[in-house]
Amino acid sequence: MPDPEIMKSLHEKLVNRVIPTISYNESHEGLILYRITKIKGFNDFNPKTKSHYSYPPEEYCKRQRVNLPRHPVMYTSIYPTTALAEMKGSIEVGEKFYISQWKLNFKERLVFHDLTLNSQAKLEGHILHDYIEPLATGLRNIISKVPQQFSEGLNYPVEKLGDLFTTPNEDYYHITSAYSHLMLYNMRKIGVKFDAITYPSVQDNSSLNIAFHPTVADSDLMQLEQVFEVTMVENTLSDENGGVKINIHKRGIFGDQIFIRWEAPFVKITNIFFEGLKIKTFNGEHLNGIEAANLYINNSKATVKDYVKAIINAPEFINNLPNERGNDEPSEPLSIDVKHYQYEFVQVLKHGIKVQTSKGLNCIEELSIPLKWIKEYQESK
Repeated sequence: MPDPEIMKSLHEKLVNRVIPTISYNESHEGLILYRITKIKGFNDFNPKTKSHYSYPPEEYCKRQRVNLPRHPVMYTSIYPTTALAEMKGSIEVGEKFYISQWKLNFKERLVFHDLTLNSQAKLEGHILHDYIEPLATGLRNIISKVPQQFSEGLNYPVEKLGDLFTTPNEDYYHITSAYSHLMLYNMRKIGVKFDAITYPSVQDNSSLNIAFHPTVADSDLMQLEQVFEVTMVENTLSDENGGVKINIHKRGIFGDQIFIRWEAPFVKITNIFFEGLKIKTFNGEHLNGIEAANLYINNSKATVKDYVKAIINAPEFINNLPNERGNDEPSEPLSIDVKHYQYEFVQVLKHGIKVQTSKGLNCIEELSIPLKWIKEYQESK
């Protein structure tokens, strides 16, 4: 339970205040949301069970920004990249985890407590300024006819709470978690129901997080659409311009709250552009295009074109093609089924693959050729 002294202080300071809210109903389009589920240490995890991707069981639930111990909320983000960033580097390279995609339908009225307005986001030029401006305008209208000494007092707690929820460390979790518990849990006891709290992402300052009360997560309003089993390949989110690279192993499709099937990524090369072929030999010659592709290798009947086709059509090359490209950004494979790619495949060779040129028989040092390929998902066992 929350610290009684903190709750008493919150009540004394916030009892007469403006509570920014956004109300959604059937006229609003649904929201697409994302979550990360770590399975390391998650006993009895079942990848075909919806609830295992939702909020954590009470015994796993520790104090965080928007919840107290043993009082879970369902943390979501509006982008998969934001959900990954919110893990704060807790996923190790080589670790397997799941990215889940949800759709929240507004088939009934839902009320979000909005904490996106803070002292930074309200400034002109901030990336979230346009998002929070209607909220800021509404607040200004409410207090426009209130004497200044009182209007400042009404405005201050709204911005200050927003600032607390965007503090980049855990120093104020004891306050934000107690406040969130008050709004999401305790207020229900007096008939005031907030379904979620919206606040800016600390790890991705261009994005938003939404934390839901478990009753919303358990309802038919929150539909699990698909999950991706992935492995972390590289995590440089702690760097100024860092990011993540992941391998996608399979995708699970859900419908009407139940698991339907697994699908695996399938790669197919659609074009090999031999007119863009480039050859560099060990003696520094540069050969290009179809003429270079038709050169015979090692005085045989096999051409460079035949050699390239053998490499590119090999199952090992095709299976490793997404890895050779450095993987997708996490948002890409989650958005549409078929992805189209074009890049230049480069093969560095050792001495031994010879072609006849104007300067005699010389070994190829490097081959490069543009390719087009697609990636989609196909049903798997």
